[in-house]
Amino acid sequence: MKIYKFILRCLIAIAFSGTVGIGIFVTTGELIGISGSLGCVVSFIGAAFIIIPVMRTLAELVSVRPVSGALFDYPHTFVDEALGFAVAISYW
Repeated sequence: MKIYKFILRCLIAIAFSGTVGIGIFVTTGELIGISGSLGCVVSFIGAAFIIIPVMRTLAELVSVRPVSGALFDYPHTFVDEALGFAVAISYW
């Protein structure tokens, strides 16, 4: 029974990494085809300027208010109850 769970976990990890990897490579290839190599680099830098502050803000929230289920609790507490509910349903 343990070996079955281990094999199943390995297969799920292989499928997940393959899906994410192919998605990244195909999307990057399409982006390079549309905008060229410089446009791809500029768009990734632009995305990084958006993502990094969001991640730093979430890190500060977690360090100040560590709660279980923080992914659902933060929108519910700091924005709106309906947004917290929508996030909880979308990640269910």
